[in-house]
Amino acid sequence: MKETAADLETNLRVVKGGTGGGGGGHVLQKIKWPFFVSREIKWPFHDFPFYLVCDVRADLFCICETWLKDHHSAVLSELTPSGYKTLVHCPRPGCRGGGTALLVKEGINVSNVYSDEKTSFEVSEWLVSFESTRVRIVIVYRPPYSEDHPITAGVFFHEFAEYLESVVMSSDKLLITGDINFHMDVPTDPNNIHFRDL
Repeated sequence: MKETAADLETNLRVVKGGTGGGGGGHVLQKIKWPFFVSREIKWPFHDFPFYLVCDVRADLFCICETWLKDHHSAVLSELTPSGYKTLVHCPRPGCRGGGTALLVKEGINVSNVYSDEKTSFEVSEWLVSFESTRVRIVIVYRPPYSEDHPITAGVFFHEFAEYLESVVMSSDKLLITGDINFHMDVPTDPNNIHFRDL
């Protein structure tokens, strides 16, 4: 069955007002971003639902678990729909899977200002500016617990709390999005409760 935009809506979205007060919501009115997409780009690349990009025509798409590597740079232009800048990405170093990326419309300036891989998650930070609007976007990907990644949720909570202490000091408007592999749609889930208390 064909997926819809609602099916791909991210399970982690936090908006914070920067200095100057008033919250961050008004910033989002200048750039069309009805949602941020957390979506895998795996082989073969044509499996990625670019029809959603064409249908929604959002100004910005955040993507996690891209599986892209540095040597995939030759195909990035093939992955970029008309009217958008070439897909910019931060591959996960030394491991298969993972990786984060940003797809933005032409006319919007974007730069990667930070990327790192913690024990329990990977993160990339991007400065996005359009006219007088500037937002720091953080894309987070936390792999689920598995034999290949035996890192508990407790480790993630500790590392993510430490990371938040530094990133919330930014004077930019801040938006955090991604895939943390918790059941954020289940209010009684213990990990969901702990995460919301951070």
